[in-house]
Amino acid sequence: MKDIEEILDLMFPFVENLLIENGEFYPFAAAMKNNGKIDQVGISEDDDNPASQKVIDELKEVLISMKDDYKAYALFYDVYHKGDEINAIAIKVEHKLDLSSFTFYYPYELDNGRLIYKEAWKTEKQMEIF
Repeated sequence: MKDIEEILDLMFPFVENLLIENGEFYPFAAAMKNNGKIDQVGISEDDDNPASQKVIDELKEVLISMKDDYKAYALFYDVYHKGDEINAIAIKVEHKLDLSSFTFYYPYELDNGRLIYKEAWKTEKQMEIF
């Protein structure tokens, strides 16, 4: 899980800045190569306003195609949790060696340019990439 923590520590401030500046963000991914280097994983998108699910699906395709080069990844996306009626940063993570897969949820509110977090939670998921 240390590799996942490194990815989150590097990318979470980026997500926070996007939320503070724009009030939202498009899905993106970051992955740790087998040598420990962290890369941001991107896609080419012709549409200026693609549906988030389309971006998520395309990012997963890229991750699958490059899975032999990576040992861990994190896929970041903005969700609205209907049950609690709150926005949340969702982060789907997997680690090849640990055979672990989770989605972390960090519920938040934006208040005058400040992020206010509520209690986070995680759900265990099935491996999709590795």
